[in-house]
Amino acid sequence: MPKYHLERRNPNSEFRSVLGALLWVTSTRLDVVSDVSLLQARVTVAEIRDIKLANSVVDKVKAYSDVRLHYRFFGSDHQRVVCVHDASSASKGRHYAQEGILVMLAVDHWRGHQIDHEHICDDYTVAKHGGLMHVLHSQAPRLKG
Repeated sequence: MPKYHLERRNPNSEFRSVLGALLWVTSTRLDVVSDVSLLQARVTVAEIRDIKLANSVVDKVKAYSDVRLHYRFFGSDHQRVVCVHDASSASKGRHYAQEGILVMLAVDHWRGHQIDHEHICDDYTVAKHGGLMHVLHSQAPRLKG
C-alpha cells in the first residue's frame, strides 16, 4: 500500500487512492476502522495533518500485517448471534452522526436461562456475556437526520 506523498501531481487524487486502499483493509482490520472513518470525513477538506494521519495508518497496517481475523473452534455445540451497536453525535470535525455495528457469533452461555430485558450486570452476568466471539459483520455508516 503506497504512502501519500506531497510532491505528487494531484494530491487530492492520491489522498483518495490511499483512503480507498485503507477502506478495503478495514474489512478484516477492525483496529483501523475508526482512523479510516475520521479520514473519510475529511476527504473533501483534507489538510497536511490528515495526510500525516493517513500515512500513520498505512504504517500501522504495514507494521501489523500479520494481524487478521482468525476463527477458532468453539468448544460448545451451542452458539448465538450477538449484535453490538453504538453511535456518536456530530462533532466539530464531523458534521454528521455515525453508528457502529458489530455482528458476532459467540458461545451461548445463556442456553436454558431466562434473561430479563433489563437487568444490572454483575461479575457473573458480564462473564456470561463475554467469551470467544467471531466477527461476522461490521459497519460504521453515517446516520441520516
